[in-house]
Amino acid sequence: MTYYNVGKLIVEAQGGRKKAKYGDGLIKDFLKKLIVEVNKKYSERTLKYIRAFYLFQKSQPVFAQLSWSHYIQLLSFNNKSKYYIDEVIKRKLSKRQLQEK
Repeated sequence: MTYYNVGKLIVEAQGGRKKAKYGDGLIKDFLKKLIVEVNKKYSERTLKYIRAFYLFQKSQPVFAQLSWSHYIQLLSFNNKSKYYIDEVIKRKLSKRQLQEK
């Protein structure tokens, strides 16, 4: 839920768009802001994943059975992600098994 909420803040700061007009400056600002406000340090790459995770999850429920590693892998599947989510849950696939599929 933390990643979802951080992603939501980033997207809202971008005016609801998938990408900010001014590039990744917003991500770098959020890196600093999160360190100061919640004493949590994320990498730029992680914040980009978090933003993508939020956009991905807006149309689907959050599944507690899936790890962050599962979600990072699922972000690359685009329109086939629902199938793979069902497979991970049904077959209890690890991240490695998901990569092999």
